[in-house]
Amino acid sequence: MAPEQGRGDPANPRADVFSLGCVLFKCLTGKNAFRGADPLAIMARIIVEPPPSARAAGVEIPEALDELLGKMLSKDPAARPADGAAVAAALAPFSAAP
Repeated sequence: MAPEQGRGDPANPRADVFSLGCVLFKCLTGKNAFRGADPLAIMARIIVEPPPSARAAGVEIPEALDELLGKMLSKDPAARPADGAAVAAALAPFSAAP
């Protein structure tokens, strides 16, 4: 759940981008982006803690990919990519396909 949803604000495509960022972080690191003992503790961390860095967690990924991940996990919805299409376009340079 995106920080704005935790505060009770309406969802929008940028909230989905936040959630996708959480999934991508888990895929890259094997860890949840925000951890806590229970759902309330996790939501508090989502709202308060700065976005984690996959590179700081020891994962060797391009700096630009880590920056994109940071934008996806931004507390400010306006700082995130606008929607899934924008994320797909930003991820395209990292594709292994020729």
